[in-house]
Amino acid sequence: MPSKIRQLGDFAKQADDILVRIDNVDSSAILTIARGAGFDSSSLLAAVDSDYLSTRQNFSFGLLSVGSNTLSSLGITNAKTSTQQDSDITATVNTLKDGAPTELDDLNKIAEAINDDADFFNTVKKYTLQNAPKSIIQGHSYGFLHGGQDLSSIPGSSTNRIDRFPFASDANTSNIGTFGFKTGYAGSFVDPSGNYFVAGGITAPTSISGSPPTGFHSTIYRKNSGDVGDLSAAKAYVSSSQSSTHGYISGGDVSPPGYGIRTIEKVQMATPFVVATVGDLSEQKYYGAGCSSSHCGYETGGVNPQATPPNPTSLNAIERFPFAADTYSSDIADLTGGRHGHAGNSSDTHGYMSGGSLGPDHPSGSTPWASNTSREKFAFANNNNAADVGDLANAFNRRATGVNSDVSGYTAGASVLPTGTNISTDHVQKFPFASDADTSTNVSNMSLRRKGMTGWQT
Repeated sequence: MPSKIRQLGDFAKQADDILVRIDNVDSSAILTIARGAGFDSSSLLAAVDSDYLSTRQNFSFGLLSVGSNTLSSLGITNAKTSTQQDSDITATVNTLKDGAPTELDDLNKIAEAINDDADFFNTVKKYTLQNAPKSIIQGHSYGFLHGGQDLSSIPGSSTNRIDRFPFASDANTSNIGTFGFKTGYAGSFVDPSGNYFVAGGITAPTSISGSPPTGFHSTIYRKNSGDVGDLSAAKAYVSSSQSSTHGYISGGDVSPPGYGIRTIEKVQMATPFVVATVGDLSEQKYYGAGCSSSHCGYETGGVNPQATPPNPTSLNAIERFPFAADTYSSDIADLTGGRHGHAGNSSDTHGYMSGGSLGPDHPSGSTPWASNTSREKFAFANNNNAADVGDLANAFNRRATGVNSDVSGYTAGASVLPTGTNISTDHVQKFPFASDADTSTNVSNMSLRRKGMTGWQT
């Protein structure tokens, strides 16, 4: 040990012994002795700095009497205790969590807005599925089939029977009664409350071959309301589409038969059920099929009115008209070939055409009015042509009804013989919107064989 530190230690020990024995000793006398020995304050500090610190020896402050054993008594004013340090750290963390600085404030607000929900995405998804408005273009519970030409006996006549089938299972349809009047080859649409409309069609018994059918009408019927208005003319073989507020009837034929009209009419689905002509198709046609997106109505295929039955020329046009404006339709794309008497279906993103009769320009073209299984689709988001995406389980020609669930398209009824003049099917076929393949299956049978029905979904 350095000599001065040793001397200091010896002196401190001796001083302590003296203090123990002499209670009233004057501490200043001790300091005087220390100075007399050469230990003034400056030399003592220098000795500690140079000798003790340089040698890193342990030093007990207990050997020095400096008053209370606190940091402040030693002249240290900026130190913090462990308790104070813990308190400062906790306060800093809390500031970042609940009072974030500017660069983190947005994140903190987002966390507060979602109630610190770690599974927020799935919470929103669940709420959306439970509370979002239901589409009326795709149903969620049931498909409905109305009217059509009853061919359970010869000659066939129109019916007003209603069949219903569930989307949740592949079960046969149930006859749930009758609606309005007997009609076939009409248009149909449904409002957000599930009230369905049937517009136009054929009411009287129709011939199964030879002369053109009679009994065309213009009446518009609504569930729970009866007759709510009339189309601009008596017409049948029309196409239908719809928005959430209006139903649209396009094309068709009039009585006496003129082999095609161009008119697009819309029907307000709430009182006072106003009917208005809003535009024209690009050409006269009948036996087409309608599709609906959330913004537009579509008319697909059909029969060229300039040709004379029984050998009409099928059309391949895909026409579109907006729901937001009353205007003419536009020819935006083509089917894979001419097609008429087919069923139309609508998913959220695509329009589908199934079965019917194919024109000579179609890759799978056949004898006029012959049945086929071809299915094709086109995207609502662009003006691209349709693409062949598979086949139905069973062929049909004129004319099946299209019904839509939120995951599948359904086709029901129609003629099945090559001539399309005498026998109809009772099949209900289903295909998934998510798959482009030969995935159509027969999932149900109707209570009555018929063709030319209307259909809707809830």
